[in-house]
Amino acid sequence: MRTSLTLKVIATAIAALLLQGCFHDGDSPPSSGTPPDDSPSLQRQFQVDVTNLTQNQAISPVAVILHRTAYQPFMMGEKSSMALEILAEGGDNNALLADANTNVEVFDTASGSAKIVVGASERFMLAGTSSEYQLSLAGMLVNTNDGFAALNGADVDQLTAGASITFYANVYDAGTEGNSEAASDLPGQGGEGFNAVRNDSDFIIIHPGVVSAIDGLETSVLDQSHRFDNPAMKVQVTRLQ
Repeated sequence: MRTSLTLKVIATAIAALLLQGCFHDGDSPPSSGTPPDDSPSLQRQFQVDVTNLTQNQAISPVAVILHRTAYQPFMMGEKSSMALEILAEGGDNNALLADANTNVEVFDTASGSAKIVVGASERFMLAGTSSEYQLSLAGMLVNTNDGFAALNGADVDQLTAGASITFYANVYDAGTEGNSEAASDLPGQGGEGFNAVRNDSDFIIIHPGVVSAIDGLETSVLDQSHRFDNPAMKVQVTRLQ
């Protein structure tokens, strides 16, 4: 009986050694298939189509930013950064994009090639490699003192390949320049752009809208056609990969 048990133990040990010999150093375990769709090792590519929905407000070249949740280009109720002020008063997106490109939470950025006129669209391509993705963008309404249409951290990380989602961008007031609507202060009327002097509330709010000369703002050179309701931009995001 003891001999039989000993032989069984020896046989089991030999079988284990033989199986171990079937694998060599560096062998990989059997593949379980393709990586999951939300694997952080996969690069994702997004197509972003931006459309101007206003009646008579061209939108300055848009700054588009793909990033993680830790990055925000602005916060409601807080002071505008200098970079955002430059965009909101003068339509120049270079400083905002430069700031974004130095932030470790940002994957990719893109700049509009020109103003987006009423009813027109522009397409952007962005990519990143992560497990979380948000999209922000901003462009000035050029017939305002410091009004800008923006998305601030729209979630796009749940999009599957080939799927699309649509967002609508509201208009914000940077709070850096009083809303005189005077020609000398409006880039869309040939007036001044960015001015470092701040003469308004100095915090970001939803834009109160254009008053116009028709409704009694004596300094205004704008008319009813320049008024806008939210939203001012349509933003369609499609995940390509």
